[in-house]
Amino acid sequence: LYLARRLKVALAWIALTLVASEALVILQYLCVAVDAPLIDAQLIRVDALMGFSWLAMAHWHLSHPLVILLLWLVYHWLMCGVPIVITALALMKQDHELSEFVTLFIIVALCAIVISGPFPATNPRTYFASAIGRYGYVLRNFFDLRAHSAHLMPLDEPWGLGVMPSLHAAD
Repeated sequence: LYLARRLKVALAWIALTLVASEALVILQYLCVAVDAPLIDAQLIRVDALMGFSWLAMAHWHLSHPLVILLLWLVYHWLMCGVPIVITALALMKQDHELSEFVTLFIIVALCAIVISGPFPATNPRTYFASAIGRYGYVLRNFFDLRAHSAHLMPLDEPWGLGVMPSLHAAD
C-alpha cells in the first residue's frame, strides 16, 4: 500500500514534468523561429580570450571514441534521469525535495529557452563543421525554423532546438 501511494506521487510529478516539457518545446519552437542573429562567433571569441580552443577540443574529441560514447550516454541520461530522480525522491518520501527538483527543472528549462530566443547559438561542432570535416550534430529543425521553411512543430522530435544555452554540457 505504501509503495502504491508513493508510486502514484511519482507518476503525478512525472506527468506534470511531461506536460510542462511539451509546453516548453512549443515555446522553444517559437523562440527559434524569431530568427535573431546567431551569437556563435562572439561566444567562440570569449572562450578563446579565456584560453579555450573549441577547434582543438573538437579534434581531441574526435580522436577519442570512448569519450564520444561516454558523452553520448551523459547527454541521453537527461531523458531517463529526470523520471528516475522523481521516482527515487517519491519512494524515499522526500516530498519537499521532489517539489523543489521538478520546480527548478522547469524554471531552468524555461530560462534557457527564453534566453535562447534573443541570443541564439548553434554549437561549436556545427560552427566548426567544415574545419573538423564532420557534421557532428543535426540541427535541421533549428535551421528550418530560422529560415521560416518549417510548417510543422513535431513535438515528438525537438532535437536540434535547444542549442544555447543548453541544459546539458555534452554539446
